[in-house]
Amino acid sequence: CQSNNIVLLSDGEPNNNTENGLIHTMLGKNSCYGSSNGGCGIDLAEFLNKEDQSDTLDGDQNITTYTIGFGDVGSGVSGAEFLKDVAEAGGGDFFEAGDSDDLVEVFKGIVADILDKNTTFVAPAVTINSYNRLSHLDQLYFALFQPSSEPMWPGNLKRFKLSGEDGTEVIPD
Repeated sequence: CQSNNIVLLSDGEPNNNTENGLIHTMLGKNSCYGSSNGGCGIDLAEFLNKEDQSDTLDGDQNITTYTIGFGDVGSGVSGAEFLKDVAEAGGGDFFEAGDSDDLVEVFKGIVADILDKNTTFVAPAVTINSYNRLSHLDQLYFALFQPSSEPMWPGNLKRFKLSGEDGTEVIPD
């Protein structure tokens, strides 16, 4: 399973939301947390973060929501508070960016936060018999590492033994 994320860039003031009814149906609710135009934004971010978004994949497929308040973040505190609430409900963080330089740094920070989680980018590999390239050996390798901004990424390489009959290979307990 992979990490799924949303980055919401806004001035923080939701307006002209005409989809609350659709969101109510999707969430199975009659009303949402907030009463303003962005009232369902908080509930939607929480739903995406806490509920499995795909029944066809193993494990929970959740979506983390990060928010960025760009420029003049709403009128007073309300715009920033709304974005903070959405990010908190979505399991992410809220950031403010006053100009394009700040925005670049915020995006770098969000990407670093996403990559800071344990993950793997490789598929399992089975060794090939060097004497007969049409057959494989009984070893399966799987790499697991934590991405980092450093040149050396911490992690490990796991080796499993394959066994089986009639062309069906399994990893024995």
